[in-house]
Parts: sequence; structure tokens; C-alpha cells
Amino acid sequence: MKNKGNLLNPAHIVAGTIASFLLILFSLAGTFNGIRIVITSVTQGLLADSTSFFQGIDKEINFFSSLAEVRTENDLLREQSLKIESDNAKLLIEVNELRAITKQLQFDLAFDIIPARVIMYDRTKVGELVINKGSESDLKIGDIAIIDNFALGEIIETEVGNSRIRLLTSPESVVPVIGINSSTKGLVKGELGIGMLLTEVLIENELQQGELLITSGLNNKYPYGLNIGRIGSITSVESELTKTARVESLVEFNNLEKLFIIKQRQ
Repeated sequence: MKNKGNLLNPAHIVAGTIASFLLILFSLAGTFNGIRIVITSVTQGLLADSTSFFQGIDKEINFFSSLAEVRTENDLLREQSLKIESDNAKLLIEVNELRAITKQLQFDLAFDIIPARVIMYDRTKVGELVINKGSESDLKIGDIAIIDNFALGEIIETEVGNSRIRLLTSPESVVPVIGINSSTKGLVKGELGIGMLLTEVLIENELQQGELLITSGLNNKYPYGLNIGRIGSITSVESELTKTARVESLVEFNNLEKLFIIKQRQ
């Protein structure tokens, strides 16, 4: 016997016929085209938005990547610039030192010269400074510091790597001098670290304002012929046996940076 459940009943047949008829009508009327157009439009919009979004992300990634490259290049340029500036500074220092040494070689006394650099002024001891050369450069107590052919002072203490110099402006400095024209002799003493005074000049001896004073060589520490300065204002008192005068120098004793130590050739 056949199973009745597998047979189509009239209601199913009618419903199927109506549905088929409606699909044909919708197709002929273009209804599905509208739906397809809507779906396509929505899909294209989403695709455009997503494309724009990812393109934006790609641009940002490229921007940050480019920014990182620029920063790296700037860092390299900065390092190169610093190195060039450092090299230029070193070359300038060397050129200045060579110029100073060349100029100093014109000093015609029979001495070897040792260039040195001032590393500090001792504010606790008026008229004293420290240089960057010491016993390792064979510097000794009593060696004389000069610049050009001007006397600056004498070494009073040496260590490895530095030496202490007492300048002519120190209150403890005393140097025998002579007038280059009048041959008047006297002693130049430091004045509180700010200047120098010519003292111990006999009242009858001639003093000429503007006359050049040089070391007399009577003191074995200072050789003959080093420039000290020129005679400035003169002070004399009739009741005294000696007279004094200020000494004017072109050297800025409170602003020295480089100098030379002279040593007698063996």
C-alpha cells in the first residue's frame, strides 16, 4: 500500500503555483533588480569606506615611518655637525698655539721656551696662578714665566702636572730693574695684585715718565732684558732719600690664558 504522506495535496499545489506566478511577475517587473541595486550600493559603500579607512591607516603608517627616518637623519646630521664643530675648535686651538709659539720664537735670548696654559687663579693668594705644566716638563722653582718678551713672574712650586707662579703683581714679588734710557736702577714690587710700583730709587737719580723698565739681571732668577713696563706717575718727597713711581704694563695679569716658561739652554 502506498504511503499517503508522500502525495501532494491540492493546497500545496495551489500554493506552489501562486508562488511561481509571483516570482515570474516580480522578475518581469524588475523588483529583484531594485533589491540587487540596493544590496550592491550598500556593499560598494562599505567597500569604499573600508578602502578609505585602510588607506588612511596606510598613510599614517607611512607618515610615522617617514618621520622616524627624518629623525634618524637629523640625529646623524647633528652628530656630524658636533664632530665637525669639535674638530674645527681643535684645529683653531692648534693654529693659535702655533701662532703664539712662532711669535715667541722671535724672543732672542738664549733660552728654551715651554708653552703652558693657565688652569686657575688662586683667589686665596693674591697674584698667584697655576699652570698645566710641572716637574714632568722639567720645570723647577725659580723658572721664569713670560709672554712675548714681557716678564710675568716666577715658579714658586712644582708638582707633576702643574706649577704655581707668583706674578709680578703679587705683594711678595720683588724684581731688580733698570731704566733703558737713564740706566736708573730700582726694585719693582707688586701692589696688592692689581699693579706694580717702582721703589728704592735714590732721590738724586733721574726718572723719566714713559721710560721702559727692563730686568737688570742682578737677580739670577730674572735674566737681563725682559720687559717690565713703563714708568707712570712719579712720587717724590724731599724729606725722603728715595722716590717711587707707578709702573704701567700692557700685560693683563688678571686675564692670562697662555704663557711660556723660559729655561736656560744647557
